[in-house]
Amino acid sequence: MQLVKELKGHSGCSVGLFRSNSGLVVAKTGGNNLIESANILNYLHSIGFAVPKIHNVQQNSMLMQYIHGIDMKNYLAHANTDQTDHLLNFINKYIETFIDHPQQDISIPIKNKLNQIKNSC
Repeated sequence: MQLVKELKGHSGCSVGLFRSNSGLVVAKTGGNNLIESANILNYLHSIGFAVPKIHNVQQNSMLMQYIHGIDMKNYLAHANTDQTDHLLNFINKYIETFIDHPQQDISIPIKNKLNQIKNSC
């Protein structure tokens, strides 16, 4: 794989965008428990959320699909009222989906992720 760009993560991991034979992929390394992160992404995917597909995961490394887009921090910094309303509607859908699918409680990992983003700002 060929490194295209180093990306900024919020969890203390090293994150990079790589070109592979199958296209662009994101590699995360150095996290404490990337298996848990992968499980959360797989669960979110199973209930209809557009999240990266996991190609490979180990305790401290993960290879996943690259989804082109803007990160949340930049989105919020430049969002107009309509875009902010759109995000709030998504968050409401997110909460309603978890009310409808209570099989897995991921509130603590979500809270931890939000705190990591807050602390990186």
